[in-house]
Amino acid sequence: MCIPAFALPIYSVYTGPVAATVEAVVFPGVSQAQGSLQVAGIPTGATIKAAYLYTSDWFSTAPLQATFGSQSLGSSDPASTDGQFSNYRWDVTSAITGNGSYDFDLTGGTQIYSVALAIVYSEPGMPDRVVTLTDFSHEVGAPADHAVAGADPNPSVSLEAMYGGLGTLWLLTNADDSASTGEGIYFNTNQVGGPVDSNLGLYGSLFRLPVNVQAGTNVVSMTSNGDWYGWSLAILDAPSSVVPEPASILLTMTGLGALLLCRRRRS
Repeated sequence: MCIPAFALPIYSVYTGPVAATVEAVVFPGVSQAQGSLQVAGIPTGATIKAAYLYTSDWFSTAPLQATFGSQSLGSSDPASTDGQFSNYRWDVTSAITGNGSYDFDLTGGTQIYSVALAIVYSEPGMPDRVVTLTDFSHEVGAPADHAVAGADPNPSVSLEAMYGGLGTLWLLTNADDSASTGEGIYFNTNQVGGPVDSNLGLYGSLFRLPVNVQAGTNVVSMTSNGDWYGWSLAILDAPSSVVPEPASILLTMTGLGALLLCRRRRS
């Protein structure tokens, strides 16, 4: 499989009994990233709807070559670039069979700090949800001597949702460190996470955060507080229908109780 040159960022929406999972490993800024990604938690018999292998490189937009398992994925230009930071993606849906260990080998890089695998799967019997997956390149907090004119030092991403309710937000960053701390992760202006301090080890972080999704546009933003890092993935797992407010549920239960009491009195 060969990825066409000048691939574009994606914004994909999956509905039904779906869920997402992300696995990632980190590296100390290497030209060749080799290892394995351990996938767990996918139900037996689940259908893989989509799976993407991600990496990012700094200070280069040259094509990267990738092998996943025994399969050569060919060469890929960046899917997106922002300043000194480029994000790369390969579609590996056909190679994912469920839980297990998946080997990878990426070559041709300059400073690779992380490799990740994002999977969307479906299984009958799971609750219906809406999973939105988007990738991009955002260089967060670049110092003045590296900053691109007009670039936003605290970038944001917009994710659409049809309904409000409790959701889960996945985020992937790389080249972050704990020397500069205090970074914040915000969802619709509310801080939901942070700091961004290499929670996977030097250098990179993977976040899975509970969020209150609102119907319409949901804005995810990140601050740097002096750190300089890359942000390349956001996945939102949101409700697929209107979730009654607690007061509505109480009202429904009260009404049902009154109806049952009425029936008892008539019997």
